[in-house]
Amino acid sequence: MKSLICMMLSISVLMPCLAQTSEQIQVIDERLDSLDLITQSSPRLEIGGNYVSLVSYNGRTEGIEQYGLSPSVTAHFGKGWSLSYEGAVWSAANPKYAFSSIGLAKKFEVGESFEGSIGYSRWLFHTNKAATNGDFGNIIDLETNWNIGDFTFGNTSSVLFGTSRALFLQPSLTYEWSGRFGKARSFKWSLKPSVTGDYGNDVPTKLGGRALVRAARKSSFKVLNYDAALAGSLAYKKTDFSITYHYDVPVNTVAPNPVNPFSYWEVSFIQTFGF
Repeated sequence: MKSLICMMLSISVLMPCLAQTSEQIQVIDERLDSLDLITQSSPRLEIGGNYVSLVSYNGRTEGIEQYGLSPSVTAHFGKGWSLSYEGAVWSAANPKYAFSSIGLAKKFEVGESFEGSIGYSRWLFHTNKAATNGDFGNIIDLETNWNIGDFTFGNTSSVLFGTSRALFLQPSLTYEWSGRFGKARSFKWSLKPSVTGDYGNDVPTKLGGRALVRAARKSSFKVLNYDAALAGSLAYKKTDFSITYHYDVPVNTVAPNPVNPFSYWEVSFIQTFGF
């Protein structure tokens, strides 16, 4: 009986301490989030890189097993404006520096739970100059995210245009959990299932002299790929790391693209410099 009373007294003393500790952690989280928001809105330069163990696009690999490296530089000018350059080194391409792009983007927020961005990029395909100068040399991206607690409902709409046009849609649902890890400013992991589809992508629009020649276009949305991404990230004062595992299920593929599910790894690094 005496031991039971002692245990109950210990719990009664410990519970307020645990509650206080939980409140302190919550206050620290809120302060760190505020600092992150200030950092993300201030002028800065980000230099980074990205590695993928398998180069794919919307579940398509063109039957080529190759890895990819993507160096990038992004200048943020405040008020959501940014200018970026990204390259792509593909192991099986000829030349290996296969692709690069230059883009201008603007982020925006509506209330406390809705955010998005709109941007324009000019694509430069070093392996296929015709693609750069003709089919799909330009892209406009519109990304929207609606945050509800630990969940985010998102969608990316991409319009590709040149002598041909395409519209890609990628709705997604993300669950994110954050915590602490060593001296890192934040540790996060997320699970993000998504689906990618196109609208009217199969029929090109070509320029015939001065006249715009159009064939009959599709009038329905066709699924291209299902993707599940499990990601973990560490953010320090000015350095961010992330690693992501992707599991893809391609749909409506044609040879030589894979018809069976496949997976790959993605590793990213960003170093931030103030200016």
